Amino acid sequence: MIKKDSIFLGLICGMLTPISGIYIYWLLMFRIMAFSAFISHTIQYRLVSPILSISLILNLGTFFLFIYLKRDLSAKGVLFATFVYGAVILLTKLGVF
Repeated sequence: MIKKDSIFLGLICGMLTPISGIYIYWLLMFRIMAFSAFISHTIQYRLVSPILSISLILNLGTFFLFIYLKRDLSAKGVLFATFVYGAVILLTKLGVF
């Protein structure tokens, strides 16, 4: 069982929230395309970093929700997940991936 205020909970929420953001982006903009085709299109045309950057905005809401609920350790986990995504975006822009 995961504690209500833990870095692990924040890390899980911080990793899953941008993925749901990508799914919402697909629903709003590319619904006519299958999700797997959307992912292939994103990789093929090197749109991973812009789409991932947009989806990270949802982490801001998650972070402030944990701050508001006074769950500081969980907020730290969300912040750490955001830094991990930031490193992935930077490596993608540099052409490592």
